[in-house]
Amino acid sequence: MEIAGFGEYEGALRDLLAALERGDLERAREIAAAGWGLEGGAEKPLPILSAFLADPPAGYADAARGAAGSVEFVGRLEHDEVARLLPGAEALVMPSTFPEAFGMVAAEAAACGALPVSAGHSGMLEVSRQLAAALPPEIGRLTSFPVETGAIEAIAARLDGWLSLSDEQREGAREALVETARRLWSWEGVARGVIAAARGELDRLPDA
Repeated sequence: MEIAGFGEYEGALRDLLAALERGDLERAREIAAAGWGLEGGAEKPLPILSAFLADPPAGYADAARGAAGSVEFVGRLEHDEVARLLPGAEALVMPSTFPEAFGMVAAEAAACGALPVSAGHSGMLEVSRQLAAALPPEIGRLTSFPVETGAIEAIAARLDGWLSLSDEQREGAREALVETARRLWSWEGVARGVIAAARGELDRLPDA
């Protein structure tokens, strides 16, 4: 698994990963309790992570210890790097709690045939809804999760659901994701939407 991105909280994430690799849940709980304070702001707990670590599933510490070594921080990715990385990914999780005007990360993942699993709010939710509409309902629901207590379990359930599909089901879903991203968010798709909006015809565009 690769974690992409950059920012002041990277040090805390690395500390959290190291704690999980040691099986030190107490240290992990301390990091969750310190929350935003670890990136230079006021100390404020991370409620979703804190709730999960307060009562993790049976065997979680051992499972986390075994999986921690497979996690790699890849830092900030430029557009050409994204285009090389995503086609080889099975899925991409966008767990940001900050509002987004548009779910660009999900659209990029879909364009490369990787399942986007996005936080269910703002522009990310709008993109998830468009993608879900192009998929069978049991697969479409995997594209988004609610930002609330239980979100960690919800993400895991969606990834498990995706990976438990047959090769044929996943391939069909990938084709639908790519086609939908191309139709709605390619340069041509965006241009059609702009022209339709200028003509007052946007509501008559299919799936626009």
